[in-house]
Amino acid sequence: ELYSAEIESRQPVLVPVKHHFGEYVSQLTEDMERESFSAKVNARIEALRGTVTSLPLPIDRPRPARGSSSGAVEPFQFNIGFEEELISFCRTNGTTPFIVSLAAFGSLLHRYTHEEDFLIGTPMACRNRKNMEYVVGFFVNTVPIRINASGDPPFAEFLKRTHHAVMDAMDHQETPLDLLIQGLRPERTLDRSPLIQVMMSMQNVINIPPTFSGLKTE
Repeated sequence: ELYSAEIESRQPVLVPVKHHFGEYVSQLTEDMERESFSAKVNARIEALRGTVTSLPLPIDRPRPARGSSSGAVEPFQFNIGFEEELISFCRTNGTTPFIVSLAAFGSLLHRYTHEEDFLIGTPMACRNRKNMEYVVGFFVNTVPIRINASGDPPFAEFLKRTHHAVMDAMDHQETPLDLLIQGLRPERTLDRSPLIQVMMSMQNVINIPPTFSGLKTE
């Protein structure tokens, strides 16, 4: 709108801003000072206690003494019709594509690492405060989800466990990750991040190109 207004020599028509990101920070800071928030953080810490905090992923070369952000991308595509089958499976089991994908990923990690109780991190929007739903700002928080594959359950049972774990994690999505790390006190080493070494993120937002006056975007 700002670009179009400048090109068309007119005043921009902008939606009035009712709330700001600073308000969210203030609200969260006030919440963190309440005893109820501390109790909620402690409950979350206890819910995550006892999990493997250093996932023994199989590697094809020695792990470097100091971790880095370098990596690679391995793209692949699902077969035509997979999306329809996935949605149908979710409806039958009363869950979502994200939870099914997380359960499948967790099952894969369980088979590769032989661990039965570990964490997968996922970024959550943290926009569960209604007045902050459309506020511009970075609300995302990394949330650990407990993956429980004990007893080598069939996938249907494993999916139920994962569903409950995700629901619990969503209820605590505003809990800062650093407070969980402080409470759980995982072993600190320079070759890996504490508590979470594996993450999963699903990008399911439709990419709609922006519109500008006199321009075509792709």
